Amino acid sequence: ADPAFKPFDSLQVLNGRDWTHRAVNSQVLADGRHYTAGFLSVTASHPWDLFYYPFDRQSLEIIIETPFTSEQLRMVPQDERSVVGQFAELKGFSVESLNLSEEIASYRTDFGLDDASGTRFSRLVIEIALKRESGRIVLAILVGFIVANIIALLTFAIDIKELGIRTSMVGSAVFAAIGNMYLLNSQLDPAVGSMIVDRFAVSTFSVILVALICGIFGHAMERRDRHRLAVNVNRLVFVVLLTCAVLFYVSTFYAAMQGR
Repeated sequence: ADPAFKPFDSLQVLNGRDWTHRAVNSQVLADGRHYTAGFLSVTASHPWDLFYYPFDRQSLEIIIETPFTSEQLRMVPQDERSVVGQFAELKGFSVESLNLSEEIASYRTDFGLDDASGTRFSRLVIEIALKRESGRIVLAILVGFIVANIIALLTFAIDIKELGIRTSMVGSAVFAAIGNMYLLNSQLDPAVGSMIVDRFAVSTFSVILVALICGIFGHAMERRDRHRLAVNVNRLVFVVLLTCAVLFYVSTFYAAMQGR
């Protein structure tokens, strides 16, 4: 090995916006090999897939390459000796695994070398698998929707004659759902969305709408002296709505957790 070779000065993080190195230690080992170690700090880009949020898994990648061709330099990892450091901590996630691999990348240009070897470069791909710790997040992101559903369903327990009370409760449910939506839009990209969040939003506003329509219908029937019909429809709609909501939410959670 060339003792003048300084790997930390020539490496490039392909998916990084900036990177710095420090505390570089270079020495010659007893067998004549040149050893270099140091700390590398990287700010890297990552395409976050939040479809299964908050039950999502993420695979963070750091891709390292140098200006040297694969014939000049190979970046071969030692997987059996590679571990995630004990001080590595990502809030809200648990580290599942670490994987290092070499990838030979080809470019469509020879970068002026007039040689086919100038188109191939060795890359070191570092993959860190993460799993979101979703226990507390689930309640936090859905509490508004849950409260809205409970309020909307409780309207069915109010006397058919009390349309004003029912309407007020429906209004409270709408505010709770909208407040939850504003909170989530500040945390998630609305263009990407999350399966659980999207389904809860649609279902919650559907429950609210059905509760409002049923209240108006029941009050109209009551004014026409069709009290028994109003009560029976009220009970039937409540049972059907509650059953559908429970089944829908259970299936949503099941699908999200299966996606993990």
